[in-house]
Amino acid sequence: MAIFDQSIVVQAVPTHIVATIKASVAAHEQFITLRPDTLLIALRDSVGYVYLLRPGEGGLTYLRLLTDDAQTVREAFRGRQPKEALIILTTASTNSDPALSQAIMTQANAHLAAIKRDAENAGNNATLSPDTDINPTSLSTSPKPEAPIDPMIAAIFAKKPLPGAGTPLRSTSRMDNSIVAPTPASASGNDPVIASIFAKKPLPATGTLQMPPGDIPWNPDRLMFWILFFSPIAGIGMGLNWRRLGKPQWMWTTIILSIAAPIILIVSILGIAASLKQLSSSVAWGLILILFGLNWGYFYGLYYLQRGGYRVWHKTGSIEALMAHQYKITDGIAAGTVTALAVIGIALAVSYFTSRPITFNSADMTITYPNTWTAQDINQVQNCSQANLQCLIAVTDSQFHFTSILIAKVADPTNFTASDALNETWLLLQQKFPDAQMDGVDKLTISGISGVRRYYSLTALETGDRHYGMQIYFVKGQTLYEFTAESLNKGIFDEERSNIDQFIAGITVK
Repeated sequence: MAIFDQSIVVQAVPTHIVATIKASVAAHEQFITLRPDTLLIALRDSVGYVYLLRPGEGGLTYLRLLTDDAQTVREAFRGRQPKEALIILTTASTNSDPALSQAIMTQANAHLAAIKRDAENAGNNATLSPDTDINPTSLSTSPKPEAPIDPMIAAIFAKKPLPGAGTPLRSTSRMDNSIVAPTPASASGNDPVIASIFAKKPLPATGTLQMPPGDIPWNPDRLMFWILFFSPIAGIGMGLNWRRLGKPQWMWTTIILSIAAPIILIVSILGIAASLKQLSSSVAWGLILILFGLNWGYFYGLYYLQRGGYRVWHKTGSIEALMAHQYKITDGIAAGTVTALAVIGIALAVSYFTSRPITFNSADMTITYPNTWTAQDINQVQNCSQANLQCLIAVTDSQFHFTSILIAKVADPTNFTASDALNETWLLLQQKFPDAQMDGVDKLTISGISGVRRYYSLTALETGDRHYGMQIYFVKGQTLYEFTAESLNKGIFDEERSNIDQFIAGITVK
């Protein structure tokens, strides 16, 4: 192992600590940054200092200092990846003069204490943000310029082959008897502190870091991201994550519920779609939005539970603290309920403001109809060119324009009843469309006025398509009104019946 290996907690962000370390390097000494704000090396005469930094919450940084003979540090990093070099420093034995080792340890302890003191002082006095570079001259330690890397130091990064198995690395420094032994095959997992650096976990302040039974916990923030694409992936990931968070008994329940929730959602939506004839479009959309809200609420409640345990792990890096964390199911349910209500509320608000009904006003009537209809230019409607008709409003369905509605009045007042108008217009319709077929007649009330309605089908002269529709006639005073709704085919007409009925219900005759 390294001659000196100690971890401390510093009440300062990594940039303050790095600036403090840089300021402590003399002009003739070497300073190397392998990973900014994470892995640093200082070669001070015959002694090498390796700094490992890991940020924590609340402005804390976990700092670990490894100190050994400078040549040992050089040899450990020569031609190796940083993780492998750190494993060598923490697992290989170093034989050195006990008196000299004691002197290095004393010096390293004092240096570590000075770094903590000066970095915390710099952090307390700084007005800069944590991400702002600090000028070393503002620290209590005297500024010392960073020296260029000489060829010997540059050789540390040379891509040289690793020595063969069983071949020790011998130092050529004045500590001639120091030997770095080959890395044991199992050493890569023996130092969890080093593993935590490369697994994005915090360094512990004291003691030995242990892994949870299911390995390193996954960040639930990243798992929750998958709900945007395919929610079962997020739920299955969270289910597997319970093993890593120390709750393996919750794994299968979470996975089963996470698969079942979207299936229930899809089946329910299909059921609502099949019931559109019995439900208005607004009710159907409301039910679908509620289902989506419940789905989001379930996954967010699950995420909220796991986030608490993961934060404990991320902050402390301690398996004991993670195992002691209490998951409050009621808090998860509350968070999920609030999320579901928020999603439903937002969705309904958006749906309301984007689907508010449209109001049409004329001297004859007021019509309130769904915004799924688009008003047309009456002058472009062929029937409105008839001399005896005065068209009031013409609309078509917004998406495909497969269904149209036209309301007109007879310009010349007559004494016709609604039934008379129904019979007379049918004769005219048959003259224009010889294959016109009447499919039924009934009575209805519009704005308190009795009217008659016929259902019909005919072949359009322009396209040859078979059209299906209804015509309604009602009289107020000396004015005869005609309402015509017609669709491209019977299937579309049947689908649009609820919208047509809404349109009829929104008519108020003045």
